[in-house]
Amino acid sequence: MSTSYLIDISTNLEKFLPTDITFDFCISAEERFVIEFNKSNKLCNINFKIVGTDARVCCLLEIDILEEAIKERVLAMLAFDACKLSRDNAKEYKFTLWSSEKDFKNIPTFEKLKNKENLILELSSKPCQIDTADLAYKHIFQVLTTFNAWLDSDVLEVAPYAEEEGSSSEVLITRYERSKINRDVCIKFHGWNCKVCSVNLQDIYGERAKNFIHVHHIEKLADTGTKVIDPINDLIPVCPNCHSIIHRTKEPALPKEIEALIMETKRIKL
Repeated sequence: MSTSYLIDISTNLEKFLPTDITFDFCISAEERFVIEFNKSNKLCNINFKIVGTDARVCCLLEIDILEEAIKERVLAMLAFDACKLSRDNAKEYKFTLWSSEKDFKNIPTFEKLKNKENLILELSSKPCQIDTADLAYKHIFQVLTTFNAWLDSDVLEVAPYAEEEGSSSEVLITRYERSKINRDVCIKFHGWNCKVCSVNLQDIYGERAKNFIHVHHIEKLADTGTKVIDPINDLIPVCPNCHSIIHRTKEPALPKEIEALIMETKRIKL
């Protein structure tokens, strides 16, 4: 590509990039352009590329180099079919998971994904024209905006929840527990039985209680602050009774403490 082509793209990017994203062009003999991006803020440091080919514009995320918490979350989202775009964006873009140069027709289990190397998550556009710098910038900006919105809302969960009240940690806990992605991944991994008392509410109430369970955040966010949530290790399914007892004290009890109370009560009754 000509120098003026890349300069014009760079000029536009500098004007409109989000404040937490920087970029740099890479030399490529095979692609029209390769741009390395870095998203860095108090929650993350994420590197990804946007590549322009003769056919389309693609955003590439190397999963192996992600920070551990972000990597675990993305892998869990992929394994449990929670890695999706909004309805509008899904019409224009799609996610594909690659291992080396082979894409997965069926996503492996979470445990298998954790043991695979050279994983690349690609967000690709439909076939498009990028012959001019203006056209190229248009498609770069669109795929970048789509990918960044997915990172913010689904991976980092930084979308505002102005309707909630209470302390900052209470708002965060409520957000994380109510998040559809977090709930889906947590329950698909752990199942529908309460992780404290082991009850499945359908066994008690029948069909009316099928697929009904609360999701509880284990960690005290007052101590850790905002963080990238791992829905497998940070959240557990709990029945409404156990969830209420966990939160009955000023400082919420740990699930294992309530489990110990149940075991002790059973022992006394015997």
